[in-house]
Amino acid sequence: MRLLSHFFMKGLSVKTLLRCSALFLVVFALARPAGAATTRIEVRALLVNGTHVENGSTSTVSLAPAPMLRVTTSEKRWALFAEFTSSLGHTPVSSTDAFNPGPTNIQASYLNAALRYRINPMTSIGIGETIINQDSNYPPNGFFGEPFAQASRLVGMRYEIRSEIYSTIHSRWHVDLAVNPHLSANLVQYEPTNDADGDEGVRFSAPEVGSQVDASLSNRVRNRRYSLTYGIRYINLSMFFPYHQLADRDAVVIPFIGIARSFGH
Repeated sequence: MRLLSHFFMKGLSVKTLLRCSALFLVVFALARPAGAATTRIEVRALLVNGTHVENGSTSTVSLAPAPMLRVTTSEKRWALFAEFTSSLGHTPVSSTDAFNPGPTNIQASYLNAALRYRINPMTSIGIGETIINQDSNYPPNGFFGEPFAQASRLVGMRYEIRSEIYSTIHSRWHVDLAVNPHLSANLVQYEPTNDADGDEGVRFSAPEVGSQVDASLSNRVRNRRYSLTYGIRYINLSMFFPYHQLADRDAVVIPFIGIARSFGH
């Protein structure tokens, strides 16, 4: 299960996120004159809600909490942007099909990075990369199956557009739209190492391709160097095996709230 989480990179700890962010900032700072750039660091709280469809079964996640770290470093019309989020351990998943259920839980992570260019005071465009890692546990399939797990990493180019639609003295409403027209992955199905019959290991692997749409509406309220952002995000991801056979389809709605601090010029 790729996305009900949509978001999250397996085993990506908070320390790793902080190290990546620090490296991101250091590299940019060394590349630019001192005081030339402005950096904004934001921490968000997410509530993930969504459905996951595969192989005739539908699974759901409701109000699953997750943290997100976002970093933006900008100078004049250019900006570097990155965001990271990771599930809090294995997130429970509910299924509607008792005989052919979907995953019972998922651990996943999500990474976005992009270079953005402001084409006018209200609108910016961007290009970057998306990486989604996931590891899902499944119950026995039918009466005679065994528990198993699936893991994959999705990678693909990301294209963005961001527009300010309304503003006041202290707040700005934004609409963000991003698409990944081509995501590729290799799905691996395996039995856990604690399997009772001792035949653990990889069952099979299969290539996947797909696409994703990521849209959000947010309001940013600013007070000097601090700001509060709240809004809602919608993500729709579809992945397919060869011959256009559906691997899975995910639709996720994510309310969020975040606090940010700006540094630099």
